[in-house]
Amino acid sequence: MDDAAVTIKLTGAGVVVVAGAAVVLAPPAAVPIGVLGAAVGLMGEILDHLAGDPPQPFEQVVTFGPRISRFAKTADPALERLGVVGQYSISAVVTGQGYLDALERLAGAQQAEDLSWAVTHWGVVQQCRDAFAVDLANVAAALFAAAQALKKSTLDLPLDSGGDNLRDWLESPGVERTMARDLTEMGLLPSEVQSTFKLLKSNPVYEGSAPTLSAELEQSSRKIHSCAQKLFA
Repeated sequence: MDDAAVTIKLTGAGVVVVAGAAVVLAPPAAVPIGVLGAAVGLMGEILDHLAGDPPQPFEQVVTFGPRISRFAKTADPALERLGVVGQYSISAVVTGQGYLDALERLAGAQQAEDLSWAVTHWGVVQQCRDAFAVDLANVAAALFAAAQALKKSTLDLPLDSGGDNLRDWLESPGVERTMARDLTEMGLLPSEVQSTFKLLKSNPVYEGSAPTLSAELEQSSRKIHSCAQKLFA
């Protein structure tokens, strides 16, 4: 999962940098693009943790439910497609966290040599794994569709624009409040919203090789789809 985590976190960083460029070049798009970057980046954090989180206390079955995710209505086809990516990303965050928790509790049961709980958590791991794979495949498809829409849009901004104006923009009157509302509507928890602001205010730098946002989304689509296939294998 390491490659997928790097890919998704890179995509999130790329989207955030484009949000910074949009502040100047396409102001109405800055908030929805920033929201998307937050949702995708959060999914990358979940994947990153799958590689090596420690065992958890195991005498409780993992449960999780869907989050309500709403993206601000827009008449712009590219922004609409980006909103779908964000919604699928939130679904993947939920199932990915469930998968992570189940793996950690399975490890705890195995460490304690508790066969009954180990079998229980093994079954949950399989269910969460399958659900997570489907969600990743949906994210990949949504990313590809968004890339195609962006190619026909003025929002297909270069990724070398930098995000050095993001912090100043966020600290302008009313912007952080609007972002917090939209991030919450997208389905992020309060702690995740605060983590997002911390990321945005750090003025992140895109370190990938794609020249534009659509190119980055296309590359990520292929890599995330490959990750989903490996989960199904």
